[in-house]
Amino acid sequence: MTLEQVLAVGKVVLPFVSATILWLDHRRSPPRTIWLVVQMLLAASVECYAAYLASGGSNNLWVYNWYVPLEFVLLLLFIGPGMTGLRWKITIALVAVAFVGLWWADIHICTPQQRFVSSTYIVGAMFLTAMFVAHLVRLSVHADVPLIHQPMFWNCLGHVFFFAGMIPTLGLLNVMNERDPDLADKLYRVNDVLFFLRYGLISYSPFMAVQRSSF
Repeated sequence: MTLEQVLAVGKVVLPFVSATILWLDHRRSPPRTIWLVVQMLLAASVECYAAYLASGGSNNLWVYNWYVPLEFVLLLLFIGPGMTGLRWKITIALVAVAFVGLWWADIHICTPQQRFVSSTYIVGAMFLTAMFVAHLVRLSVHADVPLIHQPMFWNCLGHVFFFAGMIPTLGLLNVMNERDPDLADKLYRVNDVLFFLRYGLISYSPFMAVQRSSF
């Protein structure tokens, strides 16, 4: 198998494995974890179908473009309930509506068959990074056991690494695709590293638990 094939298989298998691990651990996890499980199963399905399209020489960007708002909303449903206070909930609801509106405008401007909605994704990545960092801070203040033994710590950390890393990566890709497409393809390998780091930490998180935190 080539490196491309190994990565394609890994991008399907790892989210599915992560979802399975969290589902098997669901009795000891917050109920909202179900939204993360759904997101990971959807991610595995998207990667599988995108790989199938690519193997037949078809453009698969439209699959990722339609996945973007679904991932954003599912992750908000996962992380949002952990943020208490009416102000937080109103902010999250408004941001979700604004994000979907921005995505809708972006997808019509960029023509989904030709370009990824990177501008919208960067905006969403910035907000999700802030949300997961805020949750980490809250967890550090309220958790009654060391952070390394809190599953949510590793879970949030994986998302922070991924979305924080995707912000400059996609920003550079927008420039490099116009100036040096070959270099842009090499730069995209950063996405692969962040992808496996994200789902690897999520898979790892349940095994670090000594006590479940309500946060």
